[in-house]
Amino acid sequence: DRGDRLLQMVAKRLPTCIQASDTAGRQGGDDFVVILTDLTESESGAIAAQRIQQALAQPFEIEAQKLHISCSIGIAIFPKDGREAQVLLKNGELAMFRAKERERGTFQFFTEELNDRVVARMIESMVMREVASAMAMLHDLKGLGVKLAIDDFGTGYSSLSQLKRFPFDKLKMDISFVREVTYDPGSAAIARTIIAMAHNLNLLVIAEGVETEGQLCYLRNHGCDEMQGFLFSRSLPAEDFERLLREDRRLGIPEEGAAHPEKTLLLVDDEPSMLKALDRVLSDQGYRILATTDARKGFELLATNRVGVILCDQRMPGMSGVEFLGKVKDLHPGVVRIAMSGYADMDMVTDAVNQGAIYKFLTKPFDNDLLRRTIKKAFARFETVSGEKRP
Repeated sequence: DRGDRLLQMVAKRLPTCIQASDTAGRQGGDDFVVILTDLTESESGAIAAQRIQQALAQPFEIEAQKLHISCSIGIAIFPKDGREAQVLLKNGELAMFRAKERERGTFQFFTEELNDRVVARMIESMVMREVASAMAMLHDLKGLGVKLAIDDFGTGYSSLSQLKRFPFDKLKMDISFVREVTYDPGSAAIARTIIAMAHNLNLLVIAEGVETEGQLCYLRNHGCDEMQGFLFSRSLPAEDFERLLREDRRLGIPEEGAAHPEKTLLLVDDEPSMLKALDRVLSDQGYRILATTDARKGFELLATNRVGVILCDQRMPGMSGVEFLGKVKDLHPGVVRIAMSGYADMDMVTDAVNQGAIYKFLTKPFDNDLLRRTIKKAFARFETVSGEKRP
């Protein structure tokens, strides 16, 4: 087998790059370990790595064919990066993985930033590009007690049949889905699917790039296990990160519905005067009323609050009321949706009702008693559909 012959030739060439007092050996797969006994500073490690890479860059001839290879090198230095052989080996491997992530054929020194959570992160596309070698490396790391997370999941070209074979502990959902999860039904559906799939494979799910409370609440309510992002903290220097850990800083997250068990009504209208008029009519009905002039803010309020009924103006800038409520239907199907406008396009309203996007349509100017009765019936419908009775 040409692959085995190539590995044998690499094993013979490696000793020519190092001192007689040093040791080189194959660890498994296409991984080799080199122990430099007189390595006292980082500069010496860099010189040794460059010497090895230059030697292995020379072609190997097998069956009259010249083969060219490159190698990625991770460097761990005793005692700075560990005093025990297993620790040095683990840290060297983490550095090697980082070198492969950055650019193949480079070397990387171990730093505390690479093992700050005791979790080795593997980018999805890198793992799926070289399945056999990646699997061998991951099982070796697993044997060292390192927890494994697959990074940027959902943007590469992973095969689910391959994914289930890897010994991952966690799956990190890519930020592109997290960023739009509160207002884009497609991203939300993908996020929910990733969470369900990962849990069926006994993996924990980490959401990358969480920046708003709405993103956090939506993902948490749909089973996401962990998060990282600016909502909790930006990237920190080592001393600030140490202080954060000492202070045991945490995000305060109330249990769903615990903080506001009352009936919550969301009003969305681009005219502040209309929001005030609606509030005057409905404020004595026992509702907890949320209001916004912006559809995007409306999605955020939906994600962070247990909303039962929405009353939305049809003529909103940038997004019509029916379009907004159609997205709400996909994102929060249990919420009862009411549209209101003084410029009714009856064909559009009829289509929206038939498609289930809206429950009722009210015209402006509104009748106070009719508005109160409609909202009361909407909350009764919400309680029936959701199976909840609220005060």
